[in-house]
Amino acid sequence: MNEAPLKHHFFAIVHKSIVSPSFYREVRHYPPAYALKFVVQMCLITALISGAAFTYYALDADRGLPSVVPRVFPGMSLNNGTLDPGRPTPYIPEKAAVTRFLNGLMCVPDAFDALPDSFIVVDTSSGAPKKFPGAQLVFSDRFFFIKTNSATPMKTAYSRLLPAHDTIAFTQQGTELLLRKNVLGLFIWFFIQSGVFTTGTICVSIIFLTFAVYIFRVDKKEKAGLYFKKACFAATPIFIGTNLVALSGTRVPNTWYVLLMIAVFVMVRGVKADKKAT
Repeated sequence: MNEAPLKHHFFAIVHKSIVSPSFYREVRHYPPAYALKFVVQMCLITALISGAAFTYYALDADRGLPSVVPRVFPGMSLNNGTLDPGRPTPYIPEKAAVTRFLNGLMCVPDAFDALPDSFIVVDTSSGAPKKFPGAQLVFSDRFFFIKTNSATPMKTAYSRLLPAHDTIAFTQQGTELLLRKNVLGLFIWFFIQSGVFTTGTICVSIIFLTFAVYIFRVDKKEKAGLYFKKACFAATPIFIGTNLVALSGTRVPNTWYVLLMIAVFVMVRGVKADKKAT
């Protein structure tokens, strides 16, 4: 009985964990390492699928970054590593465009909805950033500054991130061309984000499922480790739902609560099926 579970491939486990309550009788005999391996697989596959989906939609000319970057940096361009603002500075982009731009760079929906009006400032009048209330990103002539908790902001030259000898216009076409040239870096950015976010979400869900069911267990002799193993597999609705939302291209907040309720149902149903068998 101990060897049988190891013959299931990943997607067969995903299917059985949701549609077959009797599957959780087998989980009783699974080694903890097998359950943890399954969780790692869920996190990695989600990072790949979600990372690819976010990259695809970020490149979209109508819905992605190429449609909003020209609103944040209208008429601006980079020439040989120097920012040409094409207007008098300091210039503060409209808040709605900045919010959409930054949210488009994140995997978490609405991460930057509560921004101050001057979160991004373009100021090429000097090489050092002036003080603007609420400004976290300041773009000067050759550097951009990121405000941190320290007294001195982080400074990075444009030439370190973008080709120093190229001219890059922040138009829709220019932005799309720039992103497609750096699509691998964009995918890595979203892959890392998705991996961190998914790992945190799934781990928190497993902990919640474990203790929620363990506290209200009928058989007081059952140990928490058994419920932990079952929770590792009952978290599959979160794995499936997270990937479906990412593939759809929608940015729906608070989907985790809905998916967690589904996972609770799957977990409780599986525990009941295991109890009937024993």
